[in-house]
Amino acid sequence: MKKTIMLIGWCCAVMIAQGADVTQFRGEGHMGAYPDTGLLKVWPENGPKRLWTATGIGFGYSSVTAVGNFIYITGVERKEENKRIEMITALDKKGERKWQTVYGNAWSGQYPNVRTTPTFRDGALYAISGGGEVVKIDAASGKILWKVEAKKNYSGKTGNWGTAESPAVDDRAVYCTVGGDETTAIALSVTDGTLIWKSPTLNDPSSYVSPTLIAHRGVRQLLGATSNFLFGINPADGTIVWRVNIKEEMDSGRNIRRWGIVANSLVYLDGKILMSNGYNQGGMMLELDDTASSVKILWKNFDMSSQHHGFVILDDKLYETTHNAPKFVCIDLKTGKTLFSSPMEHVRQGQIITAEGLLYIYDNARGNVILAKPVPEKGFEEISRFQITDGANEHWCHPVIVDKVLYIRRGDTLMAFDLKP
Repeated sequence: MKKTIMLIGWCCAVMIAQGADVTQFRGEGHMGAYPDTGLLKVWPENGPKRLWTATGIGFGYSSVTAVGNFIYITGVERKEENKRIEMITALDKKGERKWQTVYGNAWSGQYPNVRTTPTFRDGALYAISGGGEVVKIDAASGKILWKVEAKKNYSGKTGNWGTAESPAVDDRAVYCTVGGDETTAIALSVTDGTLIWKSPTLNDPSSYVSPTLIAHRGVRQLLGATSNFLFGINPADGTIVWRVNIKEEMDSGRNIRRWGIVANSLVYLDGKILMSNGYNQGGMMLELDDTASSVKILWKNFDMSSQHHGFVILDDKLYETTHNAPKFVCIDLKTGKTLFSSPMEHVRQGQIITAEGLLYIYDNARGNVILAKPVPEKGFEEISRFQITDGANEHWCHPVIVDKVLYIRRGDTLMAFDLKP
């Protein structure tokens, strides 16, 4: 009886959603903008107070999902020689482990750590393994509710670095981009994982983008990308409504090597769609027509070049760090004009998020975490910084802010920092 009561208490705690919940990669709309207020405006010399450190979560590049009093994070663990498995761990907000579940096979190629950040909806977590398995897990118990080998079943084809997608989920379906010659994207029933639809194929490998569900003037659409195309899909039936050939639009006459990489989720803002890619590919802004049936390109900007580090929008300005020639860049969203582009001191490039109008930049070269004020004419004014030295592997994980706590993951280590004044 006691065990049953404890489980009921855990289930209730999971199901009660708080206003500051982070249910998907980079938060609402994949925008990296977190709604917390009343945060520290200046950090102590050694950074904000560390609340706790958790290890044993497996190695990964993914971020936390936070719902109610609990957080969830994926990781890779080596079980046998040349065999890696992916797992998801549930922690309370004191860093104590509640459960841990193995759910799929890891990517076996270069950079084999987990990529998928779990998506939470209606008491369940959804993730995509490096091997292309789509899985639904009960958030209260860690029990696998169903699993579909999507890449295998639908002849999926990936780029050079496997699957790095976090699924989009609504009350009917789980959406993911399998790529290849059979289909581009599929919708699976949230109930049992059965196929609802598979879209026509663009005959293109999947890229590394987490798809985004939007509503434009009352029209729902799924935004995503393959290696060479941006697309909008009708989530009701899988019809590809529009597409843009990235290679034709961005590469013409530039003689660059793209590697077929699109790694930043498309961001929708007031009828506009923003894209930014690394490897000197540049970025562009698209505009949907009133019926979301076509797009036109408003501008292109080749100073934009965020590899997989995201970008943020503040006051009609876009801020990001760039890839091949590392710089901090500020773009005017109305005109596409570069307002600022300059190297950052002791920073190569980094994941960028925002809260309360300030920038948080996690440097991928040295592990510096920087708090800065955006200044369009200067880029930013640095306020504070500290360095992440715990953990191993690359500093590639996107930070998350929820309930006045900053979560930073490096490899097998997750750290929680107190942002309360």
